[in-house]
Amino acid sequence: MKKSKRFVKKILSVILIAAMVIPMLSAVPTGNMAQAKANGIEYRNNVFSKKLYKDTKKISFVSDSSMTAKDRQTIKKIYRLLAGMELEVDKNADGLIKNDCVDLVINKKNGVKRTYTFKGDLMYTGNKAYKIKKNPINQIRNIYDSLTSGAVVKAAYPKMAKYPNEADYTNDKGEFDEAAYYKAYDEWWEDTRSRRQPEGYADGLDQFLTESARQFLSGSSEKNMIYSPLNVYMALGMLAELTDGNSDRNLRRIIIHM
Repeated sequence: MKKSKRFVKKILSVILIAAMVIPMLSAVPTGNMAQAKANGIEYRNNVFSKKLYKDTKKISFVSDSSMTAKDRQTIKKIYRLLAGMELEVDKNADGLIKNDCVDLVINKKNGVKRTYTFKGDLMYTGNKAYKIKKNPINQIRNIYDSLTSGAVVKAAYPKMAKYPNEADYTNDKGEFDEAAYYKAYDEWWEDTRSRRQPEGYADGLDQFLTESARQFLSGSSEKNMIYSPLNVYMALGMLAELTDGNSDRNLRRIIIHM
């Protein structure tokens, strides 16, 4: 009788454990264990893996070394976005990467670099192309922008029409879209013409050339000297943009009345 009770208890224990474990197993996706979550990072693709994260030393944005994340906290934020992407191999992508691309470079601890190029809803790496369900590149860009906020004033660059590249208006068959090209060219030309210096600007530049050459080249009878008025003019102009108050006024006075 006691043996029967012990047997019933064992059976009930097995049933209870099974009731707890089976729902847990059914919740785990089959076939792709990259859905696992570790260190607060959810790995939803096999490209940005847990192993690669551990091997990552720094991550550079747009192949610009000045925009590089080195501290683990920032790397983790960026990697969380990369690992969380849903990627699907795209065998139909042409592999021709031209304009409007963003490069992200992962530098591994052993010195190896891996480059990932983002364009629209595609990501290229090596000889493979992947479709991205949700491109995180703008979120990553914001992380890099936040690294410099409060320390460096973010530059406000003027928006200018881009000079058209003929290659961008030529399809894979070598057919050139002349109408679209010249439309882009006209937009560029109008924008360029609107940015021309006002009348009389050249006169001031001529005066600067004459006066500055007299000062820079004085006493050069016994030496061979070279002087570029335009380079000095541009350098003083850029310096004036970085100053204010008396410094700004004095620099502009030199540029105009030298």
